[in-house]
Amino acid sequence: MTSPFYQNRDNLDQLQALEKLADETRQLINNVIDTAADTQTLNQLCAELNQLNTQFSVYKNNSDHPRPIQHFNYNAATEHPSEILPYSPMTGAFNPIAPPVQVSFDAESQILTGTVICTRAHEGPQGMAHGATIAGIFDQVLAMAATCIGKGGPTAYLNTQFLKPTWLDKELIFTASIDRIEGRKIFIKGECRLDGELISTADALCIEHRF
Repeated sequence: MTSPFYQNRDNLDQLQALEKLADETRQLINNVIDTAADTQTLNQLCAELNQLNTQFSVYKNNSDHPRPIQHFNYNAATEHPSEILPYSPMTGAFNPIAPPVQVSFDAESQILTGTVICTRAHEGPQGMAHGATIAGIFDQVLAMAATCIGKGGPTAYLNTQFLKPTWLDKELIFTASIDRIEGRKIFIKGECRLDGELISTADALCIEHRF
């Protein structure tokens, strides 16, 4: 369901339609990875997708017809952190390669939480999520934690430790919180748990951007 952040926008219907399109495309990606279709069927489907891509090319984003929402929405922080980067490859509802991670922020505890289920599209070792996917999610949620306290900025470094296998089709819970602040240097720490068990950790340094 489209975030409450979008509810008062004039183009809400367009955003909801785009979100549905991303969901269907996300399912298509998984179907391609998991298919055992024969050659004739694959060629037929490829031709249909080629035709669809040709149709889509007419609607490419440009200065006269921009995307329905801008890519960076700083004012969404705290209340709707998932919408800070709506086209993010990790949390973006409008990006079909995103799992996507569902993110919330508790202003009192200053802890950001992200929940996600990785599917076949994110597979590394058999039945497990690729480490790069997990590292990418950590990068996103740790940086978002800094953004939610008004100190967002690019990641300078990210260290990830994998303690246990990260199984596909299981709900993963990521948390991120501020460790310390030194001027514009924001140090953030994070964890990932599956069924309550700690399976990976991360720490990062973000440099506060002066808007």
